[in-house]
Amino acid sequence: MVQIRSKNEHIIYRKDLVQANNLKQVFDNIRHFLAGNILGITRDEILAEQLIFLLFCKMRDELISKPKDAVMFQTFHPSSIKLNTRVSRLFDDLKLEYETIFEEKDEIIVDEKSLELIVKELEKYCITEASRDAIGDAFEIFLGPSLRGNKGQFFTPKYVV
Repeated sequence: MVQIRSKNEHIIYRKDLVQANNLKQVFDNIRHFLAGNILGITRDEILAEQLIFLLFCKMRDELISKPKDAVMFQTFHPSSIKLNTRVSRLFDDLKLEYETIFEEKDEIIVDEKSLELIVKELEKYCITEASRDAIGDAFEIFLGPSLRGNKGQFFTPKYVV
């Protein structure tokens, strides 16, 4: 079960993020949780799309935050703005900045409990400085062999490219 942090727990600042070397296990944990718990989303490609949208939100947060700023992509934030509101704002900013990549109808649709789990799993990592391609790893874990073409290639959505 996902636990909400108390106000006394550590706030994560941009400078505190650690380099992610391999997030495949983290993505695998997220995928198993989502597959068993998320309501209304049952297809792997939709789950993958949602995780990738959230990874883009996290990356945007990392890129716009100064070292001493509390990152928005964490389960607890000193501003008392709810997590889903903070993430929605990050995603709306992304859609405005990259309107040729994201469609107006694109949205974060994971429920609050799932969003909290995903953020909690990823919040301490610095995705923008990862030694591996975090988006590619997430895409591979979520789509896996079942959605590959006959020759083993992935059919990659435009926002991932």
